[in-house]
Amino acid sequence: MIHLPIRKTKRRAIALLKNSIIEKALVLIYHRVIDIENDPQQLSVSISNFEKQLISLKKQYRIISLQQLVSDLERGKVVNKSVAITFDDGYFDNNSYALPVLEKLQIPATFFISTNYIEQAVEFWWDKLESIILLNESLPSELELNVNNKRFVWRNCIEHKEQLYSDILAILKESPIAVIKRTLEQLLAWSGKEYHPRQNFKPLSQAEIIEMSKSSLFEIGSHTMSHCRLSNETIETQRDEIATSKIILEQLLNKKIQSFSYPFGSFKDYSDFTPGIVKNQGYNCGISNNQNSVTKNSDIYEIPRFLVRNWNSTEFEYNIKNMFRFGSE
Repeated sequence: MIHLPIRKTKRRAIALLKNSIIEKALVLIYHRVIDIENDPQQLSVSISNFEKQLISLKKQYRIISLQQLVSDLERGKVVNKSVAITFDDGYFDNNSYALPVLEKLQIPATFFISTNYIEQAVEFWWDKLESIILLNESLPSELELNVNNKRFVWRNCIEHKEQLYSDILAILKESPIAVIKRTLEQLLAWSGKEYHPRQNFKPLSQAEIIEMSKSSLFEIGSHTMSHCRLSNETIETQRDEIATSKIILEQLLNKKIQSFSYPFGSFKDYSDFTPGIVKNQGYNCGISNNQNSVTKNSDIYEIPRFLVRNWNSTEFEYNIKNMFRFGSE
């Protein structure tokens, strides 16, 4: 008789514990799936590691499309241990190397495209910066730049080109896209190098994007036109970047574009009013790069993601488990 209240108390405690468990999902962000030597920003996952990562996910978690996650959030819920996969920017290898693995394993994914780069014989601006500085063995010894009304001077550039690259990358990330373009042209003239875009850094073509969109597994989303840091731009430019990229993709694919991804994607990379623009332009979600898990309380226009690096299976499984520990609201 004296043990009955204890049992009741224990059952109540277990029930309360179960009710307090927060259902969590993850959105993972990839950029590239390719085997390359130079990757200063660590955006690439090798083809082998990518397949091993997906196999691991499929064994342990519920892999869903981004739109399924949005639908769950709209109903005020998240199914625990769900994972959605996304790609940013629109590199050619998304189609050449990532897509075959995804199709083989029947895993859905969303590909966010920066439309100004489609079909262009160019590199993304951060890759062009890498070409100009890191891949040049005969840089001038000194560099002076005036960017955003600030003067910067570097000396012994060839000996310290990794630091030079890092410094200028940080400066350009704080700059409007027009300043980035102008600065890159100045750097190219200063370098004395004849610039040739690298084939293994090229963007997706129109034909590749159209073909990808035909599969029920894959969704095409917008990533602005120029991949600008939206918080550096005026409200008018932000609206144009967000709206026009949607129009371009819808005309290309003849289907509605529902998902938008903020370039760079942390809280500092878009303005307080930017999610409202995304919503008003007819997208049903906005995807950030704020490192957190997704819960039923997550804002549909600021859905967090975690960045995936070139991890082997053991590293990947460990990091995914840690990602699910984030998010307590």
